[in-house]
Amino acid sequence: MNRILLNPAEKSGGKPILDVIAQRRSCKAFTEEPLDIDQLSTLLWAAFGINSPDTGRRTTPSARNIQEVQVFVILEAGAYLYDPQANQLEPVTPGDFRALSAVQPDYQHTPLHLAYVADYSHLAVDDPMRVQLRNHSYSHAGFVGQNVYLYCASTGLGTCFVASFDETGLAKVLGLSTDQHLLYTQVVGHPAE
Repeated sequence: MNRILLNPAEKSGGKPILDVIAQRRSCKAFTEEPLDIDQLSTLLWAAFGINSPDTGRRTTPSARNIQEVQVFVILEAGAYLYDPQANQLEPVTPGDFRALSAVQPDYQHTPLHLAYVADYSHLAVDDPMRVQLRNHSYSHAGFVGQNVYLYCASTGLGTCFVASFDETGLAKVLGLSTDQHLLYTQVVGHPAE
């Protein structure tokens, strides 16, 4: 598996935000057509990319700007970790693990799966923020997921948060440590509807 270099994100255009909010839906049926590199690049930037290069701030907020959420990208070829600073996908492990990130058979062949992980390894064990952050992390991942929903509504792609995933199996495949916690998964693709 090789690193995937992403293209610069498209940071202008799209539909007006109120139109996008009105069109935001959870998609339940997808084709198997993969996203092209430009769609993938811009979707990941919208999800959790850097929108303020001078400060490193992201497209989504986090308490005290801790930015503990990590975005793993699961494709048919393997699992990758999104690196927003380098604008690339770092290989994690080869293989098709989409059935682990979506137990529902209807989603298992959706071309793009995202797994949101909270990484607390940079916080000291006795840091009071560590306990608070465990509660905030679900909201932080929700902000990331909502940006994916809005991007998809703006571009005609479909997405859905996944209710059932194999938490133990997926954590093992992603090589998560005891300081990392799998929060949610989300599928993205071209709507079949």
